[in-house]
Amino acid sequence: MALIRLNVKDEFDGMRLDRFVLNNTECSKGAVQKLIRKGDVKVNKKRSEASVRVKSGDVVDVYNAAPKSAAKFVEGLPLPKVIYEDDFILAVNKPAGLNTQPGGSSADCLSERVKLYLKDVVEEYGGAFVPAPANRLDNGTSGIVLCGKTPKAAAELSALIRENKVKKCYFVLVCGKLNERVRLDGFARKDAKRNMMLPCGANEQGAVKMSAVYEPLETFGEYTLVKAKLITGKTHQIRFQLSAAGHGVVGDNKYGNLRINEEFKNKYGFCRLFLHCCEMSFKMWDDSGSMKITCALPEDMQNILKDIGFSLDMPEVGLENI
Repeated sequence: MALIRLNVKDEFDGMRLDRFVLNNTECSKGAVQKLIRKGDVKVNKKRSEASVRVKSGDVVDVYNAAPKSAAKFVEGLPLPKVIYEDDFILAVNKPAGLNTQPGGSSADCLSERVKLYLKDVVEEYGGAFVPAPANRLDNGTSGIVLCGKTPKAAAELSALIRENKVKKCYFVLVCGKLNERVRLDGFARKDAKRNMMLPCGANEQGAVKMSAVYEPLETFGEYTLVKAKLITGKTHQIRFQLSAAGHGVVGDNKYGNLRINEEFKNKYGFCRLFLHCCEMSFKMWDDSGSMKITCALPEDMQNILKDIGFSLDMPEVGLENI
């Protein structure tokens, strides 16, 4: 039987066995689970469960699998503006119109740009670890995307996001007057054919819970600038919830007001969502403190707000230790 012998480095210390094997071989998630069930994955020569955490210095033997091949890079893709970077975390300002993950016929996406920017990290790990976005924004949404620069940082960031321990705030321009702060809770399911969320009961198949707080910052005429604070992070959540409450997001042709969207297109050339991830805060996994990363609205959005009559000062881009 073909054997791959993997030495666990410090950076992989504490990672689940199945994730470690996934990162270090060409196996799919399903194939990794099957290998572990069959006993074709051994830690220090002993069969182990998928949930076992590997430790620095462990030797993991994987039978009947192919080693990780060298990563391929799409050259010439510039990284969006870096908001913050240290040895473990990279935060960038994703522009609207750029996919977070691969999709469609184009190879260009944020994950490919991050991989190219951190090419030295990919090569350092021999392709066994490839830095990638930990959170996802829709194509038409701009703002903060986080990436872990080491296997541990990537795993910890993903866990924080999955467990809703990263506080995420968005600036949203909506139709109509939202007069007071409101918390919206409910359930929705995805209609895959139309790629949109539909309201449903809590016990319906595919139901997911959506919770968020929406705080009006300023109202002018028939528009309100809202700060959305997510409690859960689900597909199209802000767009779906605000539309259901009678306040469609400007530029949203799926859930919003098509007449107003056309007016913004004709007057400002604005053809995307007026939705921007402006703030992310979380407690560091090593108990070194908490951080809040902020990201100002894009210039075109700020210019539109000024033209409409809004007078709010937007936060600057940067990092704040909290």
